[in-house]
Amino acid sequence: MGPPAGVTMGPPAAALAHVPTNLPVGAPAVANVASQLGKLNAAHASPTAFDHAAPNSAVGAIATYKSEMTAALALTDPAAQTAAITAARQQLASSTNKDLTASAVTKIDDTLSISGASPTLGTTQ
Repeated sequence: MGPPAGVTMGPPAAALAHVPTNLPVGAPAVANVASQLGKLNAAHASPTAFDHAAPNSAVGAIATYKSEMTAALALTDPAAQTAAITAARQQLASSTNKDLTASAVTKIDDTLSISGASPTLGTTQ
């Protein structure tokens, strides 16, 4: 029968705006980003948590990553900048025991307000 005229069904368009529409054939329709990031979700920690994080914790590793990325992006030599970005991401992957994909790096960098670096540098996929 359906809803009355003028009443739409389903979630509002804004609720679905973040769902990618260009997934490859056979890919899951919606991936759980939080699950994929695992302990890298610590990027959402408060500034106070970053300031007081233990160096070997996930929050500490992400704080170090942010610091290293800030320094890397300040470099003016393109080769040195690329090497520093790659090293920062490889260190983050190593210290958190997580493979960093371009989509994970994009999410982390967006959360940390880091911009200006290719998301493919230092990633595994």
